[in-house]
Amino acid sequence: MSKTCCAAIVWAIVTSPMLTFIPVGIIAHSGGPLGMSFAHNALLRAAIFLGLPVMGIFIAVKGVTDVRHDPFLRGGGVGIIAIWIDFISLIVGVNFI
Repeated sequence: MSKTCCAAIVWAIVTSPMLTFIPVGIIAHSGGPLGMSFAHNALLRAAIFLGLPVMGIFIAVKGVTDVRHDPFLRGGGVGIIAIWIDFISLIVGVNFI
C-alpha cells in the first residue's frame, strides 16, 4: 500500500469542510479577537476551506502517480477516492466562504 495514498485519504477526511466547519464556527461565534478575525476575514476562511482540499488533491495525485509508476505499490483506488473527497470538499468549501 502506498504511504502517500494513505496519507492522502487521511488528509481528505480530516480536513474536509464538514469537520473543519464545526471548530471554525465555534471559534467565530465565541467572540473575542480570534473569533472576529475568523468572522470577518474572508482570506483566512479561503485558506482553511479552499487551501486544505487543494493540498489534499496534490498529495493524492502524487500518490496515484507513484502507484502507477511502481509495479510493487498498491492503493491507487484509495488515492482516487481521496481526490474525489477533496474535490467535493473544495466545492463545499466555496459555499462556506
